[in-house]
Amino acid sequence: MAARILRFGEFRLNPAARELRGDSGPLVLSVSAFDCLAYLVEQRERAVGRDELIAAIWGRADVGDGLLSQAIVQIRHQLGDDRRGQRFVRTVPRFGYRWVAETVEETDAWPPPVALPAAAAEPAPRPVGAVRGSASRRLHGAMPALAIALLLASAAALIADRSRPGAPASDASALAAVLPADVPADTESEWLRFGLMDAVASRLRAAGRSVVATESIVALSRSAAGADARTVLDATGARELIVPSATHADLLWTVRLELRGAAGTRVVQGIALDAMHAARQAADRLLAELGRRAPDDDASQWADDEVGARLRIAHLSGEPDDVLRLLRAAPARLRDTPTLRWLSAAADLDRSRIETGVAELTQLLAELPAEREPVLRAKVLIALGRAAIDRYDYANAERIYSEAIALLEAHEAPEYVGVAYNGRAAARAARGLYADALADFAQASLALDRVGNGVDLARVHANEGMLEALRNRPADALPLLRQSAQRLQQFGAFAGAAETYAAEIDARLALLDTAEAAAVMDRARPLLERLQRAGPKHDLMLTEAALRIATGRPSEAAALLDDVIRDANAATEPIIVAQARAKQARLALAAGDFDSAIRLAAASVPALADADVARARAEAWLTWVRALLAAGREHEAGDEAERLAAWSSSSLQPAASLYARLAQAELHAAAWDVDPAIARYDAALQLAQHEGVPADVAAVADSYGRWLLS
Repeated sequence: MAARILRFGEFRLNPAARELRGDSGPLVLSVSAFDCLAYLVEQRERAVGRDELIAAIWGRADVGDGLLSQAIVQIRHQLGDDRRGQRFVRTVPRFGYRWVAETVEETDAWPPPVALPAAAAEPAPRPVGAVRGSASRRLHGAMPALAIALLLASAAALIADRSRPGAPASDASALAAVLPADVPADTESEWLRFGLMDAVASRLRAAGRSVVATESIVALSRSAAGADARTVLDATGARELIVPSATHADLLWTVRLELRGAAGTRVVQGIALDAMHAARQAADRLLAELGRRAPDDDASQWADDEVGARLRIAHLSGEPDDVLRLLRAAPARLRDTPTLRWLSAAADLDRSRIETGVAELTQLLAELPAEREPVLRAKVLIALGRAAIDRYDYANAERIYSEAIALLEAHEAPEYVGVAYNGRAAARAARGLYADALADFAQASLALDRVGNGVDLARVHANEGMLEALRNRPADALPLLRQSAQRLQQFGAFAGAAETYAAEIDARLALLDTAEAAAVMDRARPLLERLQRAGPKHDLMLTEAALRIATGRPSEAAALLDDVIRDANAATEPIIVAQARAKQARLALAAGDFDSAIRLAAASVPALADADVARARAEAWLTWVRALLAAGREHEAGDEAERLAAWSSSSLQPAASLYARLAQAELHAAAWDVDPAIARYDAALQLAQHEGVPADVAAVADSYGRWLLS
């Protein structure tokens, strides 16, 4: 049957096949971005309100504007559009959006799919037989009577499951969320609740079932919202729930799984001497009910004993001290396994022991062949990539993440590949590779949305917002940052929330909205006490110092900056220290301490060489030039202004060129070279107005106006 095609420019949209193609082939859009594009194109005769779009795409009125803004950003990126050109999607102020590209409707053959060989018949589900594995170590010998009872109980459970009449069919492709298990009150319930949940989720995932990432459920459970059924469905987009419960009687564990979906409810259970074995057995029976084969025993990455489960949950809960405590108490045979060694190194990174963690990970990587342990090797690479970003080694981080992505895509591990794409995107954004970063963010969103990993998806959207800020688009960054900060805090991801709040405050200061920036700081400040990693804590403190400078409280800002300098590690946080010194230089200049301003600015400029801090470097360099002029060292000021101009010509950050022009203007103004000063001030003002960042316009106008008045 011929397809209905909508053609605009070099692009062709097939709504029925959910495909968008350009001249170079298919283009990647997330589900919501594709739905948004299709709706706007179909309604191209009129403007569409934001509320209408949200209702049409998400089917709910309580979805925040941030998700819609993310979809629009993604569409514009893939179409090569931007907020200034607006060839395809035009913003209708205070209302919504309108599709403005000339669109032709065609009916023709879409490029046919590649013919695939007929799939081989899937092996029949493995029959459930006697309980596998050894008896619990608490039972010191064979117990024939107990074994017979166990077999009879297991058979009875199986017969009960199979004989239940009218069991509705489940949508085996729907995303499912496994909730924390309901366990007996007299057990150590915290780890067992999550351990059984993770055992079931891992088993289903290993068999190819779409299951929400355990990280997201654990994060929700530890947040104020909790992990009740309604919260999980809303936060993850899951369509089915799996509710585990466990009971312990007569030395036997019974784990019951209740699958709730649109087609109805289905119940299975497993019985074993060990709770984790019973959970695996129940998961295998659920897979059989869904027509899927249970994975081989070695498909699971985690040993299903108590130590492994406790460590896994401590790791997912973001409790590095608990991880290290459990590792010290673990038997030597487990401590030396690759998975636990990876956990140990990851815990060191979480505790800001970067050098120790990197050394452990590097040694482990050398011992892990890609052929035998591809996914674990990729997880080690992801940890190393994160450490490289923490050390500002962005080129190496990009290389490391690329290797991880290649491994994970070859072995179909979307729960980790999305994290790897997000890491590589962050590294590329820091290097100024904005188009590549946007493409990686789109891939990360697709992978994480597929597995319902809401917490990492929020991190992706936060990074997208930070990228918009890097591109000098604070107004576009705000919806992404605001929504992501709230989501990260909802998930209990406090470090990510702190970094995102800091970026949101910076964006609001760029828009001269100091009142709202202060309100955001009030929401973010309580996070300082909950942050274990030094970087996010110091980043938020720097942002609060900038807010205090902007609101006329220099002494409070100076005290905060002193705290950052004293607390930060200059070896592992050189950019944090350099940014603090740059702000101290600005305060010293305002106070008339020109020598201190020169010294501090001169120390900060060389350290702020990365693309993601280009604006901070340009501001520090301008402070340096101004301090030299104020100290009567005009010749040195001219030299630094020339160096600033030379560097700005190679920077992708528009603020670099702006502050370079402003420095040149102030040099001529100081020498009363009136015509050159006016020409350079006008050029700086024109650039600031073109970019449209209010704080930049104000900076030029303040300098220009003061000189004209003088």
